[in-house]
Amino acid sequence: LRDRYGFICTCPRCTLEGQLPAATTALLEQLHSDTTTRLAPLLGDAAEAGDQAALDKISAELVAWSQKLHPALESFMAQACGL
Repeated sequence: LRDRYGFICTCPRCTLEGQLPAATTALLEQLHSDTTTRLAPLLGDAAEAGDQAALDKISAELVAWSQKLHPALESFMAQACGL
């Protein structure tokens, strides 16, 4: 937000996000990049073509991303909440 709009947000979400470990931030950035630059176009093409095999492959890749991300976020939230 600072780069684009010239301010630093201090809302609870942004504040908490700013405390993420570097590895989790990197994982989120990889996920964003992969989904926007690679998977989204593939999804559009597969859906338009009715290619169920391609849709299943994309689904499996998204599940794999979720399986990587969920433990990292769960660990962070447990630490942030003192659990």
